[in-house]
Amino acid sequence: VLAKRYEQAVDVLKKAVAQPVFPPNADGERVKLDLYIWLARAQELAGKTKEALQAFREAEKLDSEDPEIHFWEAWVYSHSHQWAEAIKRYEAMAKKYATHKEIVRQCQMSLSNCYVQEGNLAKGEKLLENVLVERPEDSQANNDLGYLYADQGKNLPQAEKMIRLALKLEPDNVAYLDSMGWVLFKQGKLEEARAFLQKAVATPGGSDGTIWEHLGDCYSALKNHDKAVDAWKKGLKDSEEDSYPDNKLIVRLKDKLKKAGS
Repeated sequence: VLAKRYEQAVDVLKKAVAQPVFPPNADGERVKLDLYIWLARAQELAGKTKEALQAFREAEKLDSEDPEIHFWEAWVYSHSHQWAEAIKRYEAMAKKYATHKEIVRQCQMSLSNCYVQEGNLAKGEKLLENVLVERPEDSQANNDLGYLYADQGKNLPQAEKMIRLALKLEPDNVAYLDSMGWVLFKQGKLEEARAFLQKAVATPGGSDGTIWEHLGDCYSALKNHDKAVDAWKKGLKDSEEDSYPDNKLIVRLKDKLKKAGS
């Protein structure tokens, strides 16, 4: 999965869930349920949303009330850009498990992303701010809100401080490295930004269209035309190969390459 060889991952996980070796007890049931969740995630990443949802149906036969099943099923709708359905499911989970703070937190984080993707940045920010009221040291919430600020070019010193806190807690997190590079770029700290963005794309799981776009923008600002074009091309390739491509990102990258004469 981390190598993005999703079809192979699906094959391996299908063989795993088919094995008749699970102990006939709660531990064996838990292992098989977790494997079904991993199978569904791999299928979704391979662009097989229908099959992923069917894997959840199989997992529910083991435990229909398991919150992880419902959380990752909501994620499938989010990943496949079915934002309204994802929002409905995350909100229902947050209500159902209102006394479970960690589940509520996970739902709020995911809801924030869904609202941002729908264009409701204010609501997305508010959800993250609510998380930080209760958990001011939460690395993901600090990163995500800091990135939102940076992407809009606002509250940049505060955004940098928040992302640095996240990175201190998880120094090799690809998303956090990208966020740091982006907030530094937005402040004109180009060499510092380049270093973080280069580390992000070199980290396993860091070959991502958005990160390559950020690195290309940084190289462009540093007047390094060839490296900018190379980064944008890699970003375009990754974006077009995504199971659910970000069309806005693809259009931006093609436009940048066209203007660069490539």
